[in-house]
Amino acid sequence: FGGAGTFAFDGAATDGDIFRDVTASINNTVATDTSTRINVDAKSQGTVDSLAAVVAGSGKVAIGAGVAVNRIKGDTTASAKKNTFDLQNFVLRSDSNQTINTIGAAGTGAGVGGGSGSFAYNELNNNTYALVDGGSVLAKNNVGVVAQSDDCISNYAGILSIGGTAGVGVSLGINYIDGTTKANIKNATVAAEGNSSTEKVTVNNKVDNSDIYDDYASIDSIDLNFNLRNERTSENLKGITVDSSSTRTMKSFIASIAGGGTAAVNANVNVNYIGGKTEATLENSTVNSTLKVADSINVKASDYTDSAAFIGSVAIGGGGSVGISPNNNRVERDTTAKIDKLKSGSKASDVVVMANSKQGLSTLTAGAAGAGTGALAANSSVALLGGNTTAEITNSNLTVKSLDVYADHYARAHVLAGSAALTGVGAGGVAISVTNDKSHVKSQIATSTISMNSNS
Repeated sequence: FGGAGTFAFDGAATDGDIFRDVTASINNTVATDTSTRINVDAKSQGTVDSLAAVVAGSGKVAIGAGVAVNRIKGDTTASAKKNTFDLQNFVLRSDSNQTINTIGAAGTGAGVGGGSGSFAYNELNNNTYALVDGGSVLAKNNVGVVAQSDDCISNYAGILSIGGTAGVGVSLGINYIDGTTKANIKNATVAAEGNSSTEKVTVNNKVDNSDIYDDYASIDSIDLNFNLRNERTSENLKGITVDSSSTRTMKSFIASIAGGGTAAVNANVNVNYIGGKTEATLENSTVNSTLKVADSINVKASDYTDSAAFIGSVAIGGGGSVGISPNNNRVERDTTAKIDKLKSGSKASDVVVMANSKQGLSTLTAGAAGAGTGALAANSSVALLGGNTTAEITNSNLTVKSLDVYADHYARAHVLAGSAALTGVGAGGVAISVTNDKSHVKSQIATSTISMNSNS
């Protein structure tokens, strides 16, 4: 808090960073006891909670500024390389759960001029890997390779600027999520008999359509505690499972008021960006070739995104006022489930190759400007969706009992911008809304030999 008779300044800055790598691995190991169960787990969880609040008051001029920079970066890796396993069950898991919560508030009041500013930069840039590379893994029951990641950013900012002559409010919020989540078996000999009807590989890879944002504003999109990780549901799979799933929940809210006896200026900018990949791949390997009757193969990639961006602003000046609020919300994610270069003799009973992506965007901008002489309110809401959802089998030799290869993309975008300008002399209001979806969906079987056999 800052206060003075002539000039007052109050500032607050927070910097919250977590940079770390987490690794769990088993390499160059021989395990041939068929009653053995091996589980390899890598898990990373991080939370940054940031609060910046400033208040400044003066008889003439008061300025308040708050800055918050928060970042979580790192790799979470579970790996098994060049092992020789003949055992009961083998499951490799990697799990990343990262969260940033930011709350910022700035208020100023002065007899002549009051100015408030808020800047927030929030970044989650993490990779999550579950990898089997080389060697042989033979299991009486199951082989599971599972990667799961969940990222959540919640950004809330409030600005109040009051001046007897002029009031100025400026805010900027940038929220950024990127990274790769990948489950992969490559260059290996793998077999799973699936003998047990009760022992299975549990994967939390499902999110219901009802949990994907479907309105300009909803309780879920506003609630600080809502996170798609908590909405996951599971399924139990047998045989060989390569499963990768990821969620991202992003919420950014900016509310700003600027007032001055003569002039008021209110400028607010919000940018939400989500990129990255979710991949599940089984490649350059021999699968179930030594078994008379093989169990299932499930290669699944699931990708879920909720992103909400809201700006509300008011500028009131006795002489003139200007309010400007651009609001941008962009998602570009690739989701891939792929079997590639399976070698001759590979077989399974039921094979599922599935890529599933869901995206919900809510972008709402509302602004008003009022003045005795001139007022201008200009606001925009932009929602851009992109990425590839791909399920495929390529360059492979495989004998199966049944086969499903499918890709599904589900997207919702609600975009609205509104402006109001009121004045005794001249007023202008501009509102622009843009929605563009450049997503691509593909499922294919290419350059492969697939044989159907009811005994596989």
